[in-house]
Amino acid sequence: MTRPIVLLGEKGRLASFIKRKRPEVQAYSREAIDLTDHQRVRTQMQRLEPALIINCAALTDVEYCERHPKVCWQVNVEGVRNLAAVADQTGAKLIHFSSNYALAPVNEYGKSKLAGEAWVAPKGLVVRTDMYDTQTFIIRKLLRTREALEAYSDKFFNPIYMGTVADLIFIYQDRVGVMNLGTNQRISMAEFALEVCHLFGLSPSRVKLISSEDLPGKAKRPKEMFLEPDIDVSLDADLRKFNNDLKEQGDLNYQPASR
Repeated sequence: MTRPIVLLGEKGRLASFIKRKRPEVQAYSREAIDLTDHQRVRTQMQRLEPALIINCAALTDVEYCERHPKVCWQVNVEGVRNLAAVADQTGAKLIHFSSNYALAPVNEYGKSKLAGEAWVAPKGLVVRTDMYDTQTFIIRKLLRTREALEAYSDKFFNPIYMGTVADLIFIYQDRVGVMNLGTNQRISMAEFALEVCHLFGLSPSRVKLISSEDLPGKAKRPKEMFLEPDIDVSLDADLRKFNNDLKEQGDLNYQPASR
């Protein structure tokens, strides 16, 4: 009998892409498998006997994590520790998704993601990344409204499409340690917004450049979040894949911009 692939964080956006790529995965929500309950996780994983565990479950709201550090660490660190221990006990390979915030951990979210990585990297695969899809704020506002978008000109990253990530993790699932997944171009958030405008035929005047000094909220955020990529993916090709997927697979909330 073939041992299954277990996917955690079923309700998340990345999980939907993984399920589309590999429909045979057995996906579970936090309500079904609560990672913070070690005994429950162990019992359920022993029953499932997975060959591969893909963990997309996390608390990702940076401001919430800053206000509720105990809850943040319970999910992003203790939950990952529990899962790594169970993966070791059952002989399953663990792939865990981290964040580019772990590169410069200046807030509770980033610190918790970095701490969670340490439990996985010795035997499993940590994927550091910053992903986009139609629900990403920059893209959602540009494609689904006619409002101006305020975008930071001094915050740098290298985002990658979730559909690309869903493809790549199965190609590189046998790796161990930390793998950076991002496009090969260091770009500001404002520049990325302008690339999206170009791709969809939107006026660049929709993008209003602002400084990160104007960033609201309690949590500090790093200005430099570029991940030196371990796999060469060009931003142009990645955006084209994103656009093609929208056309081929459809999105109820997406309407092509008139050129």
